[in-house]
This record gives sequence, C-alpha cells and structure tokens, in this order.
Amino acid sequence: MLVAENISKKYGDKVAVNNLSFTVKKGEMLALLGSNGAGKTTTFRMILGMISPDTGSVKFDGKIITASNSSNVGFLPEERSLLQKLTINEQLLFFGELKGLKPSHMSPIIDSCLQRFDLFEYKHKKMKELSKGNQQKIQFISATMHSPKLLILDEPFSGLDPMNISLFKQSILELRESGTCIVFSSHRLDYVQSFCEDIIVLIDGVDTINGKVSEIRKNADEYTISIVGEVDVESIRNTQGVIAVEEGTNDMLVRIENYENVKDVYNIVKQSEYIEEFKVNLPTLEEVIVKKVGEFNADK
Repeated sequence: MLVAENISKKYGDKVAVNNLSFTVKKGEMLALLGSNGAGKTTTFRMILGMISPDTGSVKFDGKIITASNSSNVGFLPEERSLLQKLTINEQLLFFGELKGLKPSHMSPIIDSCLQRFDLFEYKHKKMKELSKGNQQKIQFISATMHSPKLLILDEPFSGLDPMNISLFKQSILELRESGTCIVFSSHRLDYVQSFCEDIIVLIDGVDTINGKVSEIRKNADEYTISIVGEVDVESIRNTQGVIAVEEGTNDMLVRIENYENVKDVYNIVKQSEYIEEFKVNLPTLEEVIVKKVGEFNADK
C-alpha cells in the first residue's frame, strides 16, 4: 500500500506541492492530474525517493523507497530515458538486471513482452532506429517486465496511436488486477475517464479535486439533457434550474444547474404525446476540471 501523508515541497519561494495526502491500496489505480507545473512530477519524485518532502512522508508498504528496496517499483518517466546505442535486447537485459531479474531467466520474459507489443522483429535493432511510439513501448516494457508491486506512469500514452493506447490500457488493467498499486498522469482526460476510478487534480500544488470519477462527474454543477420529440419549449425554458435551451431541427439540448433539476424538466416532457429520446448527459471529466481550474484562477 502506498501512503502519502501531508507532503509538501518548496523550491525557494515556489510551493510545488502543498499538504497532499492520498492512499493507493493493493490493486488500486490513482490518476494524478494537472497542467504543467501543477506539482505532478514533484509528487512522483517524492514517491520514488528521488527527493524528500519538506514536511510529511511517503511510504510504500511502510517504508520510504530507496535504492535498497526499489526492485519492486516500476517507473515510466515522461522524458525518454533509453540508451540509444543499445539494442532493444541489451536495453531490456540492462533494466531487468537493475530490478533484480537473473539474466538466465530474462530471455523468455523479454521475448514474451516483445511479441505482445509487436516488437519481436526489432529485438536486435538499436534504440535510435525505432519510432517514437515504439520507443515508448520499450520504455513501458522496461518499467513493467519485472511485475512491480508499485508502478508510476508519467504520460504513458505519449506518442501512441489508438491501437497501442488500447494495448497499454489493457496491460495496465492486468497489472492492477494482479495486485499492483498504480499511480499515473495523463493530459488525455478522455483516456483517464474511460478506465480509471480515482483521481486527484492538482492546481499549483493544491489538491483541488479528488475522489471517484463517477462521483465527481455526478456532483458537478451543470448537466445537459438531450431531448428528441415534440415538447413545450417555453415551459422548459421557464422551469427552475434551466440555464439555457439550445434548439436543433428535431431535437434540443437543455442545460441545467444540477442533477436535482432533471425531474422538473422530465415532468414537463412527460406531458408530451411524442418523445423519442430523453437522455441526461453527465459532464465529462475534462469539462469538470476546466471549470474548476477557471474558478481557482478567478479566486487568486
């Protein structure tokens, strides 16, 4: 289990992370989100023991991560950390040994990983000969080939096409199901929404949004309702909680303040003789975060 308790970090007068706490249990996955400079990388470095927090502590299975106990940890950094003059096989042998794998046991592991990521034919090619996407695959394999108990992924989908993003997501989910604690960041909030349950959003180092994605979206301040049919538009406009009504040729989009207003709009719509669709649309994770960031900046 990964536990961060009230961690803070300053660089001079700049507060990078401010009193952040979270817990990631075995087999759980946490998305740590935020714009550039929000404090994600500093948090990752504190988790990994690369830097120490000014206050608070980060421990995995009750211990601070150091070189002596890092063999159960996997880390995929946002920046490329590959040795360009080595072949893929040499690269993976090197990283495997760093994580405590015996050279005699690594060959079948490497071959299996390369086959899964459609890279087996490149096994003896040098890293510098690979495309950006294929280098990202090797970086991911390097971080996960030893089946880590804790996995940190910083922008894992960078440079990947949709097919390989799907493959990465499946691999990450399999690691989670096997009991790995996973913390990752991504600017692609649609990907986060599609396969992650818990998130923390940092703004200027402050934990501004946290919890389950489904609850965060449900508790947002604004929803939309898609309606297809013949309805009394003016009655809907005048319904309490309706912000706006956008009319199309055969449909309309009703913006409401919160989920409680759905029943009021429905009570108007159900009086109509012809209704083909009445669909409540939760705001996307991206919409929720963009609005929160705007409110945060407006209050500064």
